[in-house]
Amino acid sequence: MMNQERLTAEEAAGIIGIGRNAVYRLAQTGELASYRIGRKLFFTLDDVNGYLAEIRNSASSSRHSPGRDVDEAPSAWKGKSETTARNARDDGGFVLAGNDMAGDIIANHLNASGVKTKRVYRGSYYALIDLYTGNADAALTHLYDWRTNSYNTAFVQRLAPGAPVTIIRLYQRRMGFVVREGNPLRITTWGGLLNKGVRLANRQRGCGTRILLDEKLVSLEANPRSIEGYDDELPSALAVVNAAAKGSCNIGLATEHASKQADGVEFVPLQNEWLDIAVAKTERTLPLVRAMKALTASRGFKEDLVRMTADNCDALGAIVYES
Repeated sequence: MMNQERLTAEEAAGIIGIGRNAVYRLAQTGELASYRIGRKLFFTLDDVNGYLAEIRNSASSSRHSPGRDVDEAPSAWKGKSETTARNARDDGGFVLAGNDMAGDIIANHLNASGVKTKRVYRGSYYALIDLYTGNADAALTHLYDWRTNSYNTAFVQRLAPGAPVTIIRLYQRRMGFVVREGNPLRITTWGGLLNKGVRLANRQRGCGTRILLDEKLVSLEANPRSIEGYDDELPSALAVVNAAAKGSCNIGLATEHASKQADGVEFVPLQNEWLDIAVAKTERTLPLVRAMKALTASRGFKEDLVRMTADNCDALGAIVYES
């Protein structure tokens, strides 16, 4: 369990919902306060929560339902995306948008092979908007569409209409409810969200997990505001898991991998989800498309995914969609 006073880079990364290397970059730029004991870098929980509060404040002007309408990304994030895109292109590189830890693994492998790649940390919804507007060259996405009962293709078609894109499969993982140990409310299906006594820890608008929950509520023809805690947004899967462990909620949605990071909780599997990468197909990005196809055929890359986050990589590298 995490020390509430002193956090390692791995623990801070888990709370924020980004990779460890991204935490080091935030510390280097001064965006996230840190301190050293000997050669090791540490963070306080207060500083991590302060950083997350700044992100939430930046996003507060963009309250909407991402599963329904395209909206502008929060201005602070949009500016960072545009700046990163300009800097990367000036440097002859590419921009990969998305929050998932797989993005850090991809960027590390691409950079090591000589394909310069910079990261922008965004939820899947906004990552696809960045791809469409040209502020990113690739976007990680795990967006569920209830109408087609499928992942990613429908949202790419909706959020990047007419844009030439290749969607490459990465891996599958299990999504489900995180509940208190013993599952005292006996929740086993999506409809359990509507049971009396449910107190939800939700995710922020724009991330794939939140859109999955909202899409399921639409399919149930349910009023989200009837669920206690629906408007209480947390910034990462681990924040949801920790909330369930502490008893500040009794249900949340997260990956099975995240649920194993805390004691006192239980995972209720609901469905498998796909994480894919959408890559823009332009003359400039053809080297990136080729590099991604080569990377997904690499044994070392597959091993890194399995070790860090993936449940099933059997379809790694499959072309899901091309336009």
